[in-house]
Amino acid sequence: MPGLFLFRTHNKLEFNSFKNALEKIAKETSSQVSLKQEPSLVTVACSSLVKQREIFSHAFKSGFGRCGIITTDRHFVIEILSTEKLEFPIIDKNKILVGDEFLKIIVKKANENLEKSWKKIEKFNNYLKK
Repeated sequence: MPGLFLFRTHNKLEFNSFKNALEKIAKETSSQVSLKQEPSLVTVACSSLVKQREIFSHAFKSGFGRCGIITTDRHFVIEILSTEKLEFPIIDKNKILVGDEFLKIIVKKANENLEKSWKKIEKFNNYLKK
């Protein structure tokens, strides 16, 4: 869908570049724009129910909050979802709705969420290597 994502990254934010991106977006659209940081998602395919239970256990021990399973004829697909996210309107009618101080808080929180997700993924990966 065109225009669904106006700015996207899997890296940490830097305040000035983020603000510049918001200013550019505000000039280009009069629509309401929301900031949305999605929780991390890890997908794993397993060959057996025993392995699936083991993966679930590792995911929860690693700090992931939600796990789901999809079965197919040949294996189990596990979706492991973290819980860190942000979502709220940030631009409306060509105007950024928040000031620099709040933008700094947003950048800090988004970066903290990203670091938490990376640590969970690393911890999960370490469990899988054992």
